[in-house]
Amino acid sequence: VASTSVGQSLAKEGSYDYTNCHSGVEHASMSIDAKHQASIREFTGTIRAATPGTFLDMSSYQCISLNNSLGSQAAVSIVCVTVDKDGDRLYTRFTGDGLTSEAGTISGTGKYVGIERTGKTVSLGTFPSAKPGTFQTCLRNTGTYKFK
Repeated sequence: VASTSVGQSLAKEGSYDYTNCHSGVEHASMSIDAKHQASIREFTGTIRAATPGTFLDMSSYQCISLNNSLGSQAAVSIVCVTVDKDGDRLYTRFTGDGLTSEAGTISGTGKYVGIERTGKTVSLGTFPSAKPGTFQTCLRNTGTYKFK
């Protein structure tokens, strides 16, 4: 784990606004009809903050998601590990309907030890697939963080 003095440090509390984009693959899926489906996806991507140098700017992440189509409703549960330029890691959970989700931090290393994060993620849309069997999308993330 890298020292926080090497790179970016964080205020005791603050807000964030960033866009992340990712690409991934579906590892498993099942369905009984067009309205009742489930899939497991893995994806990786990058983050760019609206204000360069702020919370999670220029970080990369890996996520695993469980996606459910439950008739007229959709449910998505995602866990992600984000790695910043210093090598510090943030473990975050997202839950929602696939278009919007709520963010909550589970754990962190380095500068993220003791962080609490709450926020909202909104899909900016799905992009055409450049490679068969993959998906691409971008999301806007806004919220707040503070240290315990």
